[in-house]
Amino acid sequence: MPKQRSMGLIAALFCFSICLIQMDGSLAQEKALTAADVIGKHLESIGKPEILAKTQSRGIVGRAAFNIITGGAGSNKDGKFMFLSAGKNLGLKMKFDDLNYPEEHFGFNGREVTVKDMTPGHKSPLADFIFRYNGLMKEGFIGGELSTSWALLSYREGQPRVYTYKLEQIKDKNFHVLETKVGDVKIKLFFDPKSFRHVRTEYSVRIKNDTSANKTVRGEPEAADTSASESDMRRLNDLAPQATIHETEPDSIYILIEKFDRFSTADGLTLPTLYGIEYSVEGHGASFVAEWSIIADTFLAGGAKIDQSFFVVQ
Repeated sequence: MPKQRSMGLIAALFCFSICLIQMDGSLAQEKALTAADVIGKHLESIGKPEILAKTQSRGIVGRAAFNIITGGAGSNKDGKFMFLSAGKNLGLKMKFDDLNYPEEHFGFNGREVTVKDMTPGHKSPLADFIFRYNGLMKEGFIGGELSTSWALLSYREGQPRVYTYKLEQIKDKNFHVLETKVGDVKIKLFFDPKSFRHVRTEYSVRIKNDTSANKTVRGEPEAADTSASESDMRRLNDLAPQATIHETEPDSIYILIEKFDRFSTADGLTLPTLYGIEYSVEGHGASFVAEWSIIADTFLAGGAKIDQSFFVVQ
C-alpha cells in the first residue's frame, strides 16, 4: 500500500507539473501579444474588413434605465434609448418620464460636441463630464464598437496615438487591456481573453483643487411598473467591480465606465445588445455615483438614412 500511494503521489505531481507548463505557455503566449495584435483580433470579432469598410452608418434603439446611488435620489427603468452614428458623427440620447431628470443627449457633428442641459445653464454630472472632456467623443471612444467612429477602426501602427498592452485580472479572469490618454483622461480598454470582444472601457481623471465636483441629480421615485430587466443590470455589474470610489485624498476623482455584453450578429456585424454606463465623482466632501443600463431592441441597417440634426443638441 505505501508503494501504491507513493506511485499515486508521483503521478499526481507529474500531472500538476504538466498543467503548470501548459498554463505558463498559455500566459507566455498572451503576454507576447502587442497592442496591434489585440486591435486586429478585436476588429475581426466585429466583422469582415469589407463589411466594416462599407458600413457608413450604424444605430441602435432600445430601452434605458438609470439609478442614482449617491449624491442624489431617483431611478427609472422605463426609459427610451437611441444611439446613432454616421462616419465620424455620433449621438446618444436617453429619455425618461421624470420631471427632474427627463433626458440625456450628447452629440458630435464632426466639429463640436454639444450636450443637453437639464435646466438652462445646468448640466447633469454625466453630461458635464462628456462636455468637459469632449475629446472622448471627437476621437470615437464613447460608445465603443456601437459607433462607426469607434477609435480602433482607424488604428494604424505608427500613428500618433499610442496604446500600451498588458494583461489584467478581474474576478479570476484575465483580460487583454490597452491603455492610452486623451488629454487629462486616462483610458483603459478591456477585451475578452478568447473572443477579443471589447467588453469594458474605463475613463479616469484626477484633478487637484477642483470645486466642480458637487453637482447632484435628484429624480422622481421609481415607478411601480418598470420594463428594463434588473437581471441585465446585475449582468453588467458582474463584468467588473463596482465603480464606487472610496478615496481619502482631497483631489477630485472622476471615473466613467462603459460596459458591453450580450453580443449579437446582424448584417454581418457582431455588436453588443447590452450597454451599461457607470459614473462616479469623489471630491471636496461630495460624491456622486450613478448607473445606466441600456438594452438594444433594434439595430438600424448600415444603409439607414440618419437625420444629421441628431448630432447637434439644441
